[in-house]
Order: sequence, then C-alpha cells, then structure tokens
Amino acid sequence: MKRLSALITLMLSPLFALAVQIEDPEKDFIYSLIKSEGGYEGLAEVKKINIDFNLDGIDDYFFTIPEWSMGRGGDMWLVYLSDGNYYNVDWENRPVFRDDSLYYGHVENIGRQGLLTYFPGSSRDGSLMVIFLDDENVVNVKKIKTISPKESSEDRKLYEDLFSKNNIPLVERLSVDTSPFKSEGPVSKYTGGLNKDDIQIISGSAKTNDDLANK
Repeated sequence: MKRLSALITLMLSPLFALAVQIEDPEKDFIYSLIKSEGGYEGLAEVKKINIDFNLDGIDDYFFTIPEWSMGRGGDMWLVYLSDGNYYNVDWENRPVFRDDSLYYGHVENIGRQGLLTYFPGSSRDGSLMVIFLDDENVVNVKKIKTISPKESSEDRKLYEDLFSKNNIPLVERLSVDTSPFKSEGPVSKYTGGLNKDDIQIISGSAKTNDDLANK
C-alpha cells in the first residue's frame, strides 16, 4: 500500500515545472542518461510512445527504459512536450503508467484528450487513471473509478473496450549505439568528446504491446 501511495504521489506531481528547450528528444534522452544516470554503456532498449499530447499538431514523446520499471504499476516515463519550436522536459517529475493497458483519446470524465490507464491495486481490482494536460499545459492525473475486471463482467467489458489493440498507442522499441562513449570507467565519468550528434539510433520499429510481451 505504501508503494502504491508513493507511485500515485509521483504521478500527481506537475510535470513541466522546469522548461529546457530541446530540438531532438530521442538523442537528448540518450545523452541525458549517459551523462547523469551513469553506467549505460550497455543500454540495449528504449521504449518510446509518440502522440500529439497537447493537440498542437506536433508529436510529443514519452520515453522509458527497463531500469525504470515500477513493478505492477508500470514504468516511469519521461515526457517531451512540444511548444511548437522546441521540446520541454522535466526530469524531476515522471508519470508512472502501464503501456499494455493504455487508451489515448477523448475522455468524457474530463472533457478533453488524455491517456487513460489501468493502475492495479490488488489481484482483483484497480483504478482507471487519466493523465492529461490542463489549460496551462501542466500534466495532471485524476482517478476516474475503481474497477474489478476479474470479478465483474461489466468491468471486464469496459476494460477490454478501452484497452483494445485499436486504442493502445504503438510502442516503439529503439536500439541505441553508445559505443563512442565507452571507456575503461563508468560512462558518466567520461565526458570528453560527449556530443549528442554522435549518438546513433541503430534500429527502431513500431511494435504492438503483444509484440513487446512476446519478446
């Protein structure tokens, strides 16, 4: 219960308290991991979701890595939000959600676009949570309701309708070549010559959640 409360508290934090202008979200994400997180010489996989989260006609980006798993609650995701020219990001506040139960579209309960996700509370029930931008482009999280997909046929139908393959955004799996930054010591201590332009995304293909689960 304490872990669940901690995750919900993290999700409720304002996401864009700090604004940094960024041109290339993919390279910036990898660069930031190498510089600040440390030890990512063997970084094998980055998951990415791109959707027009703020409805400005330009894709926004959600990134995560396996090390950011929060167990049954899902993963922590770093969000890059377009302002029309650049991307803004706040490392201090990263929302937590599952990408295997995710709906993006109009959510009647809030009257706007949002990411609706299932946050498991126990083996029998959980909460429908919606992640959305308010009028100030700040990420908010709101609980819609508690459902019991395993015990209620009505809740099971709601779950299946919401999180069908047609509604879940595609998750893209990226492989990254960080070899230019390998050294005898930790990558985080090797700063000489570190340049975002040297980072190579060597593969990336759209995957459904079934594909990822069967990896």
